[in-house]
Amino acid sequence: MAIAELDAIVEQSLRSFYQDICDAELCGRENEMVNLYALGHLAKHIRQGTMLHDLTQIGIEVTVRQLPRLHHELKWMTVRKDLVIWEFPRTTLWKAEKPCNRMPNNEPLAVMEWKVNHFLNGGVHEENLAAHEQHKGDIDWLRRTSCRIGGESFIGYSVLVQDTKIPKHLSCVRVQAGEVRSALSLPDNGATGGPSA
Repeated sequence: MAIAELDAIVEQSLRSFYQDICDAELCGRENEMVNLYALGHLAKHIRQGTMLHDLTQIGIEVTVRQLPRLHHELKWMTVRKDLVIWEFPRTTLWKAEKPCNRMPNNEPLAVMEWKVNHFLNGGVHEENLAAHEQHKGDIDWLRRTSCRIGGESFIGYSVLVQDTKIPKHLSCVRVQAGEVRSALSLPDNGATGGPSA
């Protein structure tokens, strides 16, 4: 099943990403971390004959449908998300027709939202509570979106990176069909488990 395959890919790529940011002399904010993850780790899992088989299935800062009642006019029916995985290559929110229809049409297979406590915001908030609150907001958006889309056809991941801690911390929450569960927490002291657990 595509979702189980995607869970394994996300776990493996997050683990290699975490190792990379721990080993490297890297300073970055959310955008830099998302790009490093997508291009340096997730993209390495693209293989013909698998669920993730084309680089154009991955979108960074692309548009998806906004939740009902969070938009007030046509331009607010959409929202950009950190990382989106489409089921098919070259997919966007809109139906491929001429002229382009402004109404949202396609749904993503997965959305990954990221929050990063980094060198520029590390000292601003005690224990970086602002990023934690934003992380909770991401989880709620993913939960509500998973209920709207329904069933097995959508999965959400909310990633929180604590780049200012030693050792660095990474946690990932998995959301599907309205259910939220912890998927991965690093460092994990050798424990197994993750999105596929």
